[in-house]
Order: sequence, then C-alpha cells, then structure tokens
Amino acid sequence: MAKSANALIKPDLLEWTRKDAGFGVEEAARKIGTTPERLAGWEQGDSKPTVNQLRKLAAAYKRPLALFYLPVPPEDTPAIRDFRRLPGTIFGSDSPQLRFEKRRAQFRRDTALELFPLIEHDPPEFPIMASLSDDPELIGVQIRDTLGITYADQVRRSRQRTSFNYWREAIEEIGVLVFQMWLVDNQEARGFSYSGSQYPVIALNSKDSLAGRTFTLLHELAHLTLREGGLCDLLEERQNPSLEGQTEIFCNAVAGATLVPRDYLLLESSVSSNAGSKWADDEIFDLAAKFGVSRETLLRRLLICGKTTADFYAIKRSEYLAEPAPSQRFPVPYRYRVINRSGRSFTKLILENYLRDNITGSDVAEYLEVQLKHLPDIEREVMGSATSIT
Repeated sequence: MAKSANALIKPDLLEWTRKDAGFGVEEAARKIGTTPERLAGWEQGDSKPTVNQLRKLAAAYKRPLALFYLPVPPEDTPAIRDFRRLPGTIFGSDSPQLRFEKRRAQFRRDTALELFPLIEHDPPEFPIMASLSDDPELIGVQIRDTLGITYADQVRRSRQRTSFNYWREAIEEIGVLVFQMWLVDNQEARGFSYSGSQYPVIALNSKDSLAGRTFTLLHELAHLTLREGGLCDLLEERQNPSLEGQTEIFCNAVAGATLVPRDYLLLESSVSSNAGSKWADDEIFDLAAKFGVSRETLLRRLLICGKTTADFYAIKRSEYLAEPAPSQRFPVPYRYRVINRSGRSFTKLILENYLRDNITGSDVAEYLEVQLKHLPDIEREVMGSATSIT
C-alpha cells in the first residue's frame, strides 16, 4: 500500500483549529490515535501530518479539510452572550460538542442568508421587539398574535410532540431558523440563539424533554425579541440578579405567558373554582396536558397568577426534579431525523435551491448532512412530492 503523502499546511492552522474546537493536545491526539508529542510537533512545524492523518484531525475537529489549507485562520464564530447559571459553569469553557453546534448554527444561518435571495427578494424581517421594562404578559399576547396561535388550536394540538411541532412551525413561518442539537449534554446548555433582523436562529437540545424543548423554544424567542441572543440553561437568579439574571427571568416569564396566557388559565373551571392555594396532582397534570406544557410550567403560571404560593410551588418543583427522566428512545425514520435537526424551513430552502439548479447535489449533502439517496423521501415529507429528485 502506497504511503500517504504529507499535508502541505501551515502549523498555525493546526493549532488554531484544535483550540477553536475546544480540545487540549492530549485529548486531540487520543482522538486520532497519535501521541501528544507528535501532534505538538505538527503544530510547531517540526514535522507534518500525512493527508490521512489530516483527514482524521478534520473529522475530530468537525472542520472541512479545505480549511486547513487556508493561508490564515478564518474569523472566529461571533460570540453569543452566556446567560447560564448552572452551578459549576465556567464561562468560555464550552465543550467541543457545543462549540461545533454553535459553528453549525452560524454556518446554516449564513447559508440561508446567501440562498434566500436566489428564490425570493429578501428574507423576512423579524417582526417582534421588546425590552426588559415591558410587561411579559403583554409580550406573550403579542407573540401569540404574531404567530397566529389561537387557544382552540393550541388545545387541539396539546399532545407534547404535536404541541412542540405546532409552536416550532409557527415560529419558523415568521423567518426564524429552528435547529436541534444532539451532541451536547442537556446539563451544559438547553438552548441558544443568535439574534438578527433576518433569519435569527434558535437551537434546542434534543436531549431535553418535548415539553422542555417547547419552553426553551419560547424562552429563546423572547431573547430574540430583545435582540439579545444567548446561551441558556433557563435557571434564574432570584437574589439580587445580575443583568443576565434579569434577562433570564424576563425570558422565562414571556415563555410562560405565551404558552399559558393568564386570561385563558383563569377561565379554566378547575382554576376559577379553586379558592385555596394547593392543587391535587391530577389537577396540575390535566391543566398542563391541556396547554401542552410541563407540570412545572403550569404550576409556575398558577403562582404568577396568584393561584398558589411560592412554598407550594417549591415543594412540587422539588418533587418533579427528583423524578427520573422519561425514556424518549424510539426508532425515528431517517427523513424525520434530518428535518428535526435542520428544521423544516431550512430544509425546504435548500431543496428549493437544488431544484432550481442554484446549488449542486454535493452542496445539499453538505448543508443538510445527508446522503443524496435519501433526498426523495425528505422532499416528499417537506414539499409534498418527490418527482424532481431521483
């Protein structure tokens, strides 16, 4: 077997890509099956990796091979503000998986901004604006009106998977790209967002529960209304909150008000007839199921609406947190996995450009991270037919 040729690349690119991916020398070397000393030698210019070794590095760092041949490192991915409050969070120490998901989301947004004018004039402008001084209840009403969400439709689609898809598709309809990340631990980040007047981005953690993802979706949408994307775990600082803490409190309040409007909640017979502050488990469950939200979200809304106490809420929340997470493992057809991760809006945009010969099949494979043989099934699901892609 012929020996692989050396890769004629600049050492600076090797070091930059490793650090940008979030790997130390030892971890990166272990991933590609070499020694830390050899990898350090490549980065210092003492020797060069072979092309095959460079391919392994590209796969480990989740970077295209061509990037390593650039004359200088590319510009860094725009930073997003870190709103996380989980104990032990070290700001700026994102895992390689989270770093990759942020790069992927930014790349897809850039791609959408580039491709949309090829089939239309300009991407839609994000239509909702808010500030921390606004009433979250009123912002919730505005969001529902903008999305076209009605109480009757919400109740009809209250099963958690149906509810999640209902909200996601409505948000995508106003020009927000909604992706799902699947490599990141849910304890590191439940979601993040990139703000912008056109094609802002929301990324959700697919390891979260469906009700959790729905709440995070609306929480991140609230961030977009503030024109302040961020990296979030949705925890709140209640004692002398910082500006970041105030923002998280506001976004949580907007998400709750949007999902469970005060007026509709107070009109529920079980709510209007309850003169006390305690609730039976089945009452909480039934109300949460009706609105398509978690029990904690429902109980929080009861607290905000003056229908329970902070002590009762704290007791029940502790009970919910102590429960084992339900298993969500079940087989999902490949086409649904692609659409769930990339979003229906982004997937449709890529397919429309492909069908108009604006991009190649290789481009589609890169943008959607799929093999071309799966495109007919994906097109059938997204666009209702598969007569053009074979």
